[in-house]
Amino acid sequence: MKRFSAGYEGELMLTASAPLSTLRVLRPAPQRRIGDEWETLADAATTAELARILPRSDLALKGKAYGTCAVVGGSGSLLLRRLGPAIDAHTLVMRVGVTPSRGFEASLGSKTNLRFSGDDDWGWHEHDSDLVLVRTQSRRTIEGIKSNSASTRPMALVALDPGFESWIAAGLDLEAGDVVAATLLALHICHSVTLYGAVPLPTWAQTPRFYHDRCAAAGGDPRREAAQWEVLKALAEAGLLSWGEPCVAECVASETACAACRAAQGIAPLPRPRCARADQAAASDGDDVGRGQADAAKLR
Repeated sequence: MKRFSAGYEGELMLTASAPLSTLRVLRPAPQRRIGDEWETLADAATTAELARILPRSDLALKGKAYGTCAVVGGSGSLLLRRLGPAIDAHTLVMRVGVTPSRGFEASLGSKTNLRFSGDDDWGWHEHDSDLVLVRTQSRRTIEGIKSNSASTRPMALVALDPGFESWIAAGLDLEAGDVVAATLLALHICHSVTLYGAVPLPTWAQTPRFYHDRCAAAGGDPRREAAQWEVLKALAEAGLLSWGEPCVAECVASETACAACRAAQGIAPLPRPRCARADQAAASDGDDVGRGQADAAKLR
């Protein structure tokens, strides 16, 4: 965090007006080697094709100043409270990764203005009307943009400008996860930013990793997730963002702090799902959680 400049002043969305002939992105710090710091994203032929298919201008991000923004991840902590109305009340709702709303409206709302998509879930969307914003970390994104343009049913898809990705890479000693990148983007286009379901909690929090798949294994790289958490925590401590859920910091800190905070907030633990079969897991609660989990499985 110490290397970050006060803010990013360049373009946020990749458009046809960008200097496509020099399209490149700075590799994240863990992948960077002396003499191989940058990845070229497009050759001459691809540059010419991009000039034809990219939007002429950025109408979604550039110069925007949304009042309140919600960045919504996929943590199972979203099932602990009915935060749907609070999330939907934001001016802009940005959902990150595979985050289906159907069946989970009470817990995380239904409003979606922007879907932020990384390499692991490239282009995932729930509705044809979703505007999908993909990261530009490699040539894969450029090839995906071309393929989408040639599709008979193209997605409403735009891409982050590589300059913004490079700014993130230059400011962090780690490879920024999608929630971190989405949060940094929101800080450039929103007056206030609130995070929901943004942090996978430790096992002691007794919270499923994903709200839409309560039987998913813990997974994840603990060191990488700890590093991502430190970035978000630093932004919160600097007053740049707030947590939309109670007890996030406490439940990351320790089991004792988590239990005490949840008790004070009156947060009851989730019922344990039956995970022998997917249909049993989907029916475990008999409410919107169960129905939404089954829908999410179909959407994958």
